[in-house]
Amino acid sequence: MADDIPYRWEINGEKKDLLEIPFQWMLSDAANFLFSLAWGPGHISSPSKVYDIWSSEFDGIYEMKRLFCQTSHDFIIGRSSRIILLDKLIKHMKSYPKVWFARCDEVAAYWKKQYWNDV
Repeated sequence: MADDIPYRWEINGEKKDLLEIPFQWMLSDAANFLFSLAWGPGHISSPSKVYDIWSSEFDGIYEMKRLFCQTSHDFIIGRSSRIILLDKLIKHMKSYPKVWFARCDEVAAYWKKQYWNDV
């Protein structure tokens, strides 16, 4: 969570062959939809509230040309109202030019090819 773009791990000034693809808790369905007494007080957010958070965050990240790494779990996002939210979010994101939907391994391969000159 140390940046808004992938970054290479460096330990004691030595570059490692490890790429961090950062995510943010606000972009996780778990942080917005999970309720657990074991994790402390919380609540289940409405899909409209989560859409407002995610779409606003996407707009800002897009403008800054950074990485939007949204995390979904099938057992959390897989409810009808949440699937509608996700569909609406994807349509919103697709309305912007040059948006690339990719898996983390695809992002890592691209990043290494573009930015790792010594690997």
